Amino acid sequence: MDNNTKRRLGVLDLAIIIVLVLCAIVFALRFYGRAEISGEDLTGKYTISFIVSDVRHTTADAFVKGDRVYVATDDTCIGVFERLDSNNPAAYYAEDPSAGIVKVYYPEGTRIDLTGTIISEGVMNDDGYFANGSYFLAPGKKISIYTGHVFVDITLSEITEYAE
Repeated sequence: MDNNTKRRLGVLDLAIIIVLVLCAIVFALRFYGRAEISGEDLTGKYTISFIVSDVRHTTADAFVKGDRVYVATDDTCIGVFERLDSNNPAAYYAEDPSAGIVKVYYPEGTRIDLTGTIISEGVMNDDGYFANGSYFLAPGKKISIYTGHVFVDITLSEITEYAE
């Protein structure tokens, strides 16, 4: 066997190299081309509406007006808790042999669903809302938050301009 034979790049090898280079370029563009905030963007106060699903009924008492709200993953303050808008019995779906799948509510005083409001200062632009000009928030985003009294997972439902 001759060890002096040279191996050449085949068509498949070249295709794999090209794909890897393109992937690296796309990754770099996505990472470095994130939304930037310009001086023309609308800075101000915003109302962040949120939903808390299926929590103990005592959780509603832990929301205190004026508490600062922090994102649990990186301790970023996104605003101040304003109010709870609704407090309803939590629901779940169960199978009923005669009726199929039915929506059932937990008994009063057990599990609840909450909706509430956070007042935040930030920047709104075409790319979305940035609390404190840096932390991206959008309706539908799920985050864990904490205040001095409560630690819960919330789903953001709406972000609107604050009306005093």
